Amino acid sequence: MNQSEEIALATTLLKPEGTTINIGHAQAKVTQEDPWALTLEWTGGEAIVIVKKENKTKIVLNSSGKKEVLQEGDSVKMGNRKFFLYKRLIQPMPSYFIESCVKAVSNPGQRVGGFNEKPYYGIRYQAGRGYSLINGQPTGNTLTVDYYDMVILRDGEEPVLLKPGKEECIPFDAVIKIGKQYFKFTKPFDEMPEAMGAALIGAAVDNKASVAIDAGPSQGSISYDAESNPVLTWKNGEPLHVINNRDRRALNAEKPTHILVDGDLIQYGPGQYYRFINPISLMPLWMTGWLIYAYDQPHTPFKKSIGGSTYEFFYSPENGKGLGIRLEKGELEVFDSGSKRQVPAGETVFLRLGRIYKIGGQLIQFGFPIRNMPAWLRSLSDFDRYIYPHSHGLHYDGGVHFQVKREKEGFNLRISSETHDGSGKVIYIFHPGGRIEVLKSSDRQVYVGPGTWVKFGKAKAFKIPTPQTTGQQEARGPNQQGKKTHQRPTRKDLDPYYYVLGIARDASQADIKKTFLRLMQENHPDRFAHQGKEAERAAKERTQCIAEAYVEICEANGWSVK
Repeated sequence: MNQSEEIALATTLLKPEGTTINIGHAQAKVTQEDPWALTLEWTGGEAIVIVKKENKTKIVLNSSGKKEVLQEGDSVKMGNRKFFLYKRLIQPMPSYFIESCVKAVSNPGQRVGGFNEKPYYGIRYQAGRGYSLINGQPTGNTLTVDYYDMVILRDGEEPVLLKPGKEECIPFDAVIKIGKQYFKFTKPFDEMPEAMGAALIGAAVDNKASVAIDAGPSQGSISYDAESNPVLTWKNGEPLHVINNRDRRALNAEKPTHILVDGDLIQYGPGQYYRFINPISLMPLWMTGWLIYAYDQPHTPFKKSIGGSTYEFFYSPENGKGLGIRLEKGELEVFDSGSKRQVPAGETVFLRLGRIYKIGGQLIQFGFPIRNMPAWLRSLSDFDRYIYPHSHGLHYDGGVHFQVKREKEGFNLRISSETHDGSGKVIYIFHPGGRIEVLKSSDRQVYVGPGTWVKFGKAKAFKIPTPQTTGQQEARGPNQQGKKTHQRPTRKDLDPYYYVLGIARDASQADIKKTFLRLMQENHPDRFAHQGKEAERAAKERTQCIAEAYVEICEANGWSVK
């Protein structure tokens, strides 16, 4: 078949009732009963000859009602034309095109994809308009165009020939011809099944559980690691594929794990993907801000509404109770040890590390959102220089590269233009009174003074402390003037450390040491080495945090750390 006949046949395949074609003075009705086979029914003209691939049987269609189902590899002769080898004309949407669609959705309005394919093409996604196909590759202000044209075939309409440099919307179920390849444009991915979301909630509540993934020839599972990150693990079979707006990853025996983020596509069959959406949030920014506000004003409840529900948040430092939430109206659920409990209005719930709560219609896994100011920042005393602890002249914390300069009683912060970690290019500043400022560009610096909370990217927030008064400095005595002395944390400063160890304020030294040793053993990096470098790194960070908490508590109480 020539190109015009191919296009005519492809157009007929869009019609479920079939249509009549005329090739070589032979007429036939063509219908596509399934994605892999065509039914050819003689309707007039010269005879149609079919030689089956499997058994070389010769079939002649030359009378009304005679028809045959064509399979891949069958030879077909229509009228006076030569035999041609039948192959499936319309293929499933290829993976490279699916990847381009995923990147287009992740970057709405921008042209993406196709620059390494021939012919060159582009995909653009716009909300409300959908996807569009572009012919040609942009190079500066010009278009470098391949010699193929592109064709969009729609049911009941004339074929649209997409000339170089042109852009055209593509509706679902249209057939696209790029180069010599025809494929049907379908929704590039499905939403994650509800049953999968429910199973993941159960796995998060029971951190030893996992959810099986059966992707046809590939098998795997999703579970939550010690940092509450959802991890996709390849088990056996063919590689398990994950696509996101950055790249495509194949999980296999050499690289069996991948930490999933919202929007990742997981392949569950040939050309079939669903978009992963984590049903559980890890301490959203709005909740971090609320809890910081409560922490700053112990025993002073304040009301907040979200998702049609109203809550009171407050901080109670006594006896290790910590941060609490009281439901005034609406919905509050607690997930614990495989069970779910609806909290009645008026009841107070104290938030516990790792436990899952449904607040304002959103599932949230609680993690204590604050820490003490980092030691490297506490040690800054030079008021006139930038600190360059690394060779690139940058400091790195929470996924952010930034510069810091001591200024008066606080600091000036500026994000570096060299920041390259796409997952954490933001500094959040929580000002007194509840205002949140977001610093995400290097064109300005922000002063953060005493009483201000700062959050570097993914890291926990910390508070810029109020400096000592002159009277306090003079109280050191004449022999200590001008000397730096170690300032023991105040009672309130120790709260995050007690939270890290999960112990009450009135715990004995023996109980604290016993808890410390247990947590160090449970979180030792060697126990997580089989889960990959990310899990091992996270375990190392946890043990450092646990050790720091133990040392600070011991020093504050005058105990030996041994």
